[in-house]
Amino acid sequence: MTGTIIKLHNADTCAFSQLEAEVLGRISEGGDIASISAELGLAEPIVMEYIQSIMRKVRTRDAERMTGLADIRTLLEEGLSQEEDHG
Repeated sequence: MTGTIIKLHNADTCAFSQLEAEVLGRISEGGDIASISAELGLAEPIVMEYIQSIMRKVRTRDAERMTGLADIRTLLEEGLSQEEDHG
């Protein structure tokens, strides 16, 4: 299976399969499940599965980014409190 890198609004990237990228592109153009299904020759439940997969990947990426920000914030707060102790 090949993957495609698509830039998200916040300049982070997320790897989608070729079909996920095609479904996402058609959604961004205003396509609905029925039209996407017809255009790609897929059953509607399969298109919905691709949409759910895209959403899981985006949520996972957001969670990873938020965890990273929380870690950085913790490190900064710990560093500031140590400076206050020595200050």
